Amino acid sequence: MKKVFAVSVFVLFLCELYAQERPPRAQIDDVDGFGNTDFRSMRDTTKSKGGLKNGKLLDDSTKNIYGPTTSKYTFHKDIKFNTHRYLIIDTLLDNVHRFNYVNNWDNKLQDLGNIGTASMPIFYQLPEKIGVTSGYTIYNPYQKGIDDVKYYDTHSPFSDIQYHNGGNGRGITDVIYSRNINERWNVGFDFRGLFIDKQIQRKGKGDRHITNTSYDFFTHYKSKNEKYQGLFTFVRNMHKALEIGGLKVENDSIRSDFFEDNVQFSLTEAVSKELRRDYLLYQEYMFSKLAGVYYEFERNLSRNDFQDNLTSDEIDTFYDTVRIDTKNTFDRQYFDVIKNEIGVKGNLAKTYYNLYYKHRTYKANYGYLDDYVGDVEEYGGANIKYEFDSTFHIGVSGDYMLGGIHQLKAYIDHPWVNASYTDAIYRPTMKHRFFYGNHAYWNNSFNNTQAREIKGNINLKLKSFIFQPKVQLINLNNHIYYDTAGLPQQSADINILSYGSDLHITFFNKIHLKNELLFTNVSGASADVIRVPDLLVNAQLYYENILFDGNLQMQAGVDGTWKSAYYANAYNPAIQEFHMQNDFGISSFGLLDIFINIKISRAIAYFKYINIGQGISNMGNDSAQGYFPSPRYSGQRNGIDFGVKWAFYD
Repeated sequence: MKKVFAVSVFVLFLCELYAQERPPRAQIDDVDGFGNTDFRSMRDTTKSKGGLKNGKLLDDSTKNIYGPTTSKYTFHKDIKFNTHRYLIIDTLLDNVHRFNYVNNWDNKLQDLGNIGTASMPIFYQLPEKIGVTSGYTIYNPYQKGIDDVKYYDTHSPFSDIQYHNGGNGRGITDVIYSRNINERWNVGFDFRGLFIDKQIQRKGKGDRHITNTSYDFFTHYKSKNEKYQGLFTFVRNMHKALEIGGLKVENDSIRSDFFEDNVQFSLTEAVSKELRRDYLLYQEYMFSKLAGVYYEFERNLSRNDFQDNLTSDEIDTFYDTVRIDTKNTFDRQYFDVIKNEIGVKGNLAKTYYNLYYKHRTYKANYGYLDDYVGDVEEYGGANIKYEFDSTFHIGVSGDYMLGGIHQLKAYIDHPWVNASYTDAIYRPTMKHRFFYGNHAYWNNSFNNTQAREIKGNINLKLKSFIFQPKVQLINLNNHIYYDTAGLPQQSADINILSYGSDLHITFFNKIHLKNELLFTNVSGASADVIRVPDLLVNAQLYYENILFDGNLQMQAGVDGTWKSAYYANAYNPAIQEFHMQNDFGISSFGLLDIFINIKISRAIAYFKYINIGQGISNMGNDSAQGYFPSPRYSGQRNGIDFGVKWAFYD
């Protein structure tokens, strides 16, 4: 215990020492789902890890001493909330071909047409934090957070290597390594890189549009009697994006001009950068199953930049104003958060309880200014969960900040139904309140936003049939949005009703049909500020089988999506934000991919032809065809993607 305490003090000292240094001037629930399920996670009920329950494909661990069932992982929240959940390595083929982020979000993510570009959820999501955040969220889907880190328990060294190669130089690499020092102590690291070339005006291999490099180190230790547990994690993300400002054509109404080979960019040298560094230290000591104490330290540092070497043409045609420097733009925001949380927790029979006090401080600075602004936030909260059995539990949780800021949630999880109710009042982000840049400035005193959400789904499952009707109702008041001029404003009452269903039918044990329908209606005095498609459809149809005496598992089929027409938000790179617009309607469009996923032993691979509709429509037709993920940004062109995932357990 003395050694553990000494290490903890040393880690905290390093973090606090770094907090005193100003950085040098030189240089984002599962999505949607309506409960605990979503279309992306629907799995065939006849499957088990490593293959089909009644098929010939065997789990690796039946042929080797070590395999997917001997290397398990958990998350920080599972340790903190006493779920005692360890998951085995996923070896299923489902959706392995969905390597791009829009597909992984069940096509509910709006981006700028290329992997890693600025993005926003199409449908409103309640914020995870009720306190002040930086307000920079456009790169959240590509940045790994502390809650995403896996803590392994391996009987042998474990490695997982993934490589995705999209057409026209779109590559993603992910390498994980973890091993146990002994039966109680595990260490590991994860490295990931996004290296995405331009899809328009590409001069050759390596002509980058997006570069993202991230890595994290993690360790988990348990004492011999398992009364003490400790976690430490460091995560670093660096994201760099070329900002093209949209495609420049003479007449927006001639949509085919956006797909010409020689189409020009509105900006040529603009760049956005986001650097994030996150630290987590968690320690707990359980006196018994009935009671224990814990301490959690978390630090989150972020730096967001927008840079451009200005030209007279850009000033005249793109930027509305230039406030500080007519030659160069160098906008920057620093944001630094330190959170300390102490609490008690335990299990009384089938009831888990957690009571805590949280002290959170933040400070922010803009590159053109010398002074920091900041505040202290103090919270109290509780979590209570009652487990009837391993599949049925109910719970309530509350997070309260001085001043009436709060988040209250009640939920039920049952094999037949998932439902929750959330009532939250949360503070405006730092970006909503204040912005100081070369092309924009504002200083606002907004009210806190109030949000209420009811959501749920029913799970109807048979051997070859899964049907999940779902509904979600959100009420917003004082919602903050960006108007057509790109300025933050506050709304009146807004109601968002979404309803639909997920469906999975299996024919002849080999043919699978998956379908999601989602209808959305927005009403209320400020309904116009929320722009979403009225109808979203996701669908997959594929054939799955075990071949060559159980040595090869394969899936082959089509994966498609369709959205109805709507006025999607436009993107302004100068403030790194999406905002309302009324000039460029996004027509209804559908996308269809053909894929084949295969598994041989411990190796998984996929091949996919994306946007086959564009390839077919262009046959014998000189005019370009395509779709618009955002106003004045053309979508991904047709092409071939492939990838490999290979796990090693020794």
